[in-house]
Amino acid sequence: MLDPQNFSVQAGDVTDVFIDIDPDDEVSLVGSQIFWSVYAQALGQPLAGVDPVIEKNNLDGGTIVIVDPDTQKLKIPLETADTIGLLRNYYHETTVQNPDGTGRITVAIGYMTVLGTENRP
Repeated sequence: MLDPQNFSVQAGDVTDVFIDIDPDDEVSLVGSQIFWSVYAQALGQPLAGVDPVIEKNNLDGGTIVIVDPDTQKLKIPLETADTIGLLRNYYHETTVQNPDGTGRITVAIGYMTVLGTENRP
């Protein structure tokens, strides 16, 4: 069972999200395809049949960065357009597909809270 990785971000901020993958997991990030998705949720579960509100990956032109392949750390940059107007709680998950495309594993889950700010320029 995965330990949830919950975090908050300010709506519209440019920031990085860091995901820690259990180094004991039988997964290698090097050469793998990595996908991170954020979904609307109800009662802690993603809404069925609803497209993600944010999607990131490490495919050609993708923005997910493997910070440290030995300790299994990822960095996911968020831009203003990713979170503007998304004030609420969301479910997020990270999946890794083997380099040969034969296997896929969910390596991180949790809740992302998008907060408003009163400090507007």
